[in-house]
Amino acid sequence: MYRKIILKLSFILAALVVIFPAISITVSAQSSCDFVTTKVRAQLTGSTPWTENLNADASQNPSIRITAFQCTAAQTAACDVVSNNVVLTLNGAGFNGETFNITGAGSIPTVNLIQNGTLTITATTPNKSGAGCTGTSTVNVTGITNTPTNTCDFVATKFRAQLNSNSNWTENLSVDKVKNPTIRIVAFQCTAAQTAACENVASNADITLNGGGFVNAKFNLAGISLIPTVSLLQAGIVNVTVTTPGQAGSGCEDTDTIIVSDSSIGSNNNNGGGTTLPNTSESDSNIPTYRISFIGLSLVALGTMLKKNSNRTK
Repeated sequence: MYRKIILKLSFILAALVVIFPAISITVSAQSSCDFVTTKVRAQLTGSTPWTENLNADASQNPSIRITAFQCTAAQTAACDVVSNNVVLTLNGAGFNGETFNITGAGSIPTVNLIQNGTLTITATTPNKSGAGCTGTSTVNVTGITNTPTNTCDFVATKFRAQLNSNSNWTENLSVDKVKNPTIRIVAFQCTAAQTAACENVASNADITLNGGGFVNAKFNLAGISLIPTVSLLQAGIVNVTVTTPGQAGSGCEDTDTIIVSDSSIGSNNNNGGGTTLPNTSESDSNIPTYRISFIGLSLVALGTMLKKNSNRTK
């Protein structure tokens, strides 16, 4: 009788294995903090000291630079190592949750001051928890007297993106984040007297990204030497908006999209939504994964049935 039962269950098990491939369940979890401290700092120019709770007179310095330093217990007490993966969120003094990704010394953003008041900068570390992975600082902004002119000095503002510094500037760029984890973004602005090609990099433009993991991520463009490099977060459609501080009109604005795919997952998720993961360097290998095989579950069920049948025949 056992042979008949085993034979029947074997057929069932074989059919299940054919019909249902191995099922994997992935569970993501935040890991503990690798750092003893995260320090948010700002400076008036590239040659002035990094300062906590900076005082900024916008009439003399209309923009500032912001960053975060992160250090482990083994590093120096000075803690002047620029983070390679932190998100800075700005609130107050005209800002409302705009974010900047810091991915090393080459990604320190320049931020145009908008209005007088207290600007609070908060640092968080993607997929890390603990006091050593967060930090805050403030900037006391004064000296702003101008208001938007509601006029535009340009006949055209054009957003473009490129895979790297050797590739073409492209409208509606499509990119595989596995092959190109970062891109460069820019805005060109031209007056009526300039060429139709319009390849003059804007000296003061704000580029805001939404979708594909970005939520109001703002990058300020202040000339050709400060073209931002952006780390792609997840597959999806990134909606781009370009505005010109202090000016308004169609010649000072533009919109565009960046279509991000992820070849590692076999298909594209171009819905622009999903969970916000402002993580640019954390590899998937650092996220615990627990896999449950359908075959294993079937074998457990087989053992349980045999045990029950054995108890009945005793």
